[in-house]
Amino acid sequence: IVVMGESGRPSRRQKQVKMKLEDADNGSIRCPSCNNGLWVSDRGCSMVTCRSEAHQPSFFYFCYHCRKELDSGIPCTSCPGRNDPATRASVKAKQNKWNQQHPIHLEDSSDETASAVVEEAAR
Repeated sequence: IVVMGESGRPSRRQKQVKMKLEDADNGSIRCPSCNNGLWVSDRGCSMVTCRSEAHQPSFFYFCYHCRKELDSGIPCTSCPGRNDPATRASVKAKQNKWNQQHPIHLEDSSDETASAVVEEAAR
């Protein structure tokens, strides 16, 4: 027996589960807006939909790879369109290479350095 709501069909909203650690390689990520946990299939596109109650009355769309919000569900143009294990590995390798070339120095606490890091990360 399946218990349905008043509409007679199962809800598309997910139960809200707060996730402490992500495992992006296996598809367990957090929504960048509400931090609820999501499991993402590795057979689709890179656009992810969070159906949490925090986003009512609509859904929250974001890119799996860069976690940027996608307005009106339009796919991200700066990341690969696929979301499979090979694409996840190549995006992670590119991010690791960029992070090696642009390290963050925590011992330098000057305001100029902090603002430069924030500006560079925004690009």
